[in-house]
Amino acid sequence: MLIIDGYNLIHAIGLLTAVGRGASRTGGKEKVMFPKKPISAIPTSNQEPTLSGRYEPGVLERARETMLELVIKDLPESWRPETTIVFDALEPPEFLPSSYTRSGVHIVFARDYQDADEMIIEMVLAAQRGESVVVISSDHRIQATVRRRHFIYHDSDKWYFGGMKLPERQHSDNSKKAQEKPKTEAPLSKEETEYWLKYFKK
Repeated sequence: MLIIDGYNLIHAIGLLTAVGRGASRTGGKEKVMFPKKPISAIPTSNQEPTLSGRYEPGVLERARETMLELVIKDLPESWRPETTIVFDALEPPEFLPSSYTRSGVHIVFARDYQDADEMIIEMVLAAQRGESVVVISSDHRIQATVRRRHFIYHDSDKWYFGGMKLPERQHSDNSKKAQEKPKTEAPLSKEETEYWLKYFKK
């Protein structure tokens, strides 16, 4: 399972800045061409700015659509059905539901959560121990949760500009392993999940 912190990635790679400048120059009508290398003038901190109210109408949506196009285009097809990109519910498209699928990738708006971070943390806590989970986020709370569950995380900017590398998916059919009953532990209980959610909010 691959979980991507949508607006964290957008901010970390400088898309809001690029899209905002493009919107000012073109009135928001021209497609943004974004490079696959860092721009030194764009800060990439671990703390995201407050997005709401800081950008012209439509900038968040254009940045979101540009990021989805860039990521999905280069995402290995074997990973797409297991990928969820989570966004805060800021300027969500009115004509789209809270979740939908694009090219096999799940797109989710955290409408029932305080923010995308809270939803991602809940997803990580609910994952089976031993499951292959990769999280793309520079948020320290999310990273702490992933570490505690012994999963994998990558900083958003390093992952994107590093070529979006992911573990190889196993396609070989090992009949002996297929006959064995997988040894997995039960997911966290509702009480455990609520405890850790409160813990990481501190």
